[in-house]
Amino acid sequence: MAFSGNWKLDRMEGMADIAKAMGLPESMMPSSPVGFTLEITQNGDNFEIKTTTPQGTRASTFTVGGSLKEQIMGVEVDCTSKWDGGKLVVETGKGNSLTREIVGGELVATVTFENASGKRIFKKC
Repeated sequence: MAFSGNWKLDRMEGMADIAKAMGLPESMMPSSPVGFTLEITQNGDNFEIKTTTPQGTRASTFTVGGSLKEQIMGVEVDCTSKWDGGKLVVETGKGNSLTREIVGGELVATVTFENASGKRIFKKC
């Protein structure tokens, strides 16, 4: 799948459940998708992902199959990355994950933490 492009957060589903499972305060959850964007550059298995939120901007560069640091709900964790078909899966050693996939022209980022799951759905800008 081609993930490259600029993506704007359109909507969220179940992210409050993720925040609760992680023990984060509700204030960590954005009340609207305004100001949340991704700029993804993909060259084969090499990725550069620039994430912009109202709280700031961060960048991550990694190669699928290798390790990386990822921020999930503002918490930085050590992860590994892999392909699962057309899905880009980033996992922690504790069974938690962030899966990105293209569904119907949208970028769907599914966060799984313990028994909770939530989605951030982005539209291409």
